[in-house]
Amino acid sequence: MSDVVVVTGITADLGPAVARELWSRGATLVGVYHRSQARAQALAAEARRRGAGLSLHRLDFTRAVAARAKAQRMARALPRVDAFVGLAGYPAKRVWREPFERLSPRLLEAIYRVDTLGHVWFAQALGKKIARRDGAMVLMCSAAALIGDDLGVGFALAKAANMALVKSLARLYAPHLRVNGLAPGALDTSWLEELTPAERRGARDKALLRRYGKPEEVARVIGELALGPSRFQTGQVLVLDGGVAL
Repeated sequence: MSDVVVVTGITADLGPAVARELWSRGATLVGVYHRSQARAQALAAEARRRGAGLSLHRLDFTRAVAARAKAQRMARALPRVDAFVGLAGYPAKRVWREPFERLSPRLLEAIYRVDTLGHVWFAQALGKKIARRDGAMVLMCSAAALIGDDLGVGFALAKAANMALVKSLARLYAPHLRVNGLAPGALDTSWLEELTPAERRGARDKALLRRYGKPEEVARVIGELALGPSRFQTGQVLVLDGGVAL
C-alpha cells in the first residue's frame, strides 16, 4: 500500500516539483491549494498521465477558523496519513517589496495565517494520525529567518515562527513522529520577479555556489525527510541556501 502524504501549497512554486518527487517514491497525495485553479487542473492532468494518486482540496488559509475546521474534516476523512508537507505561503507578488514601515497589521496577520497557522492547523489535525504510522512532517521555513533580510520582512517573521513550530512539534509528538523543517535561500521561482536585475544578481551572488537553488533540489530533500529511509533526525531545520547562512 502506498504512503499517503498531505501537501499544502501544492500549486505554488515548489508544489509541482515536490509532487513529482513524492510520486517517484510511490506516494499517493492529498493536495491543498487556494488561488490557482488552472495549476490545480494541470497537476491533476499530470497525475492522470502518470497513473499517480492525487486528490485536491481548495482551502483559504486567511480565513483561520474555517481553515482549521476544514483541516480537521479532511483528517477525519482520511483512513491513514504517513506524512505531511507544509508548503503553503502567502503570495509574494506586490508584497515582497512593501517597506517595513508600511507593513500593516492586516498584511502581517494575513502572512502569518497562511505561512504559519496553516501548518499549525494541519499539525493539530494530523499529528496523532501520522504518529500512529511512525511518519513525518516537513515544514517550510526560510534562510531569511536565520540571517534577516531587508525585503520580505513579514515573510521572514512567519518563517522564524515555523522554526519554533518544528522544534515544538518534534517534542510534542516524539518518539513516533519526526518533524523537520527546510530553510531554502534564493530559489529560481516566481519570487525573483519581485526583484530588480541588480537585486537578483545580489541574491544569487550571496551564495558561495553563486547560483539560485532549483525547485527540484528542494523537492529531493523534502522527499527524503518525508519518506526516506534515514529516520534518526527530528526537530531540525535544514538550510539549503548554497552557502549563505554559515
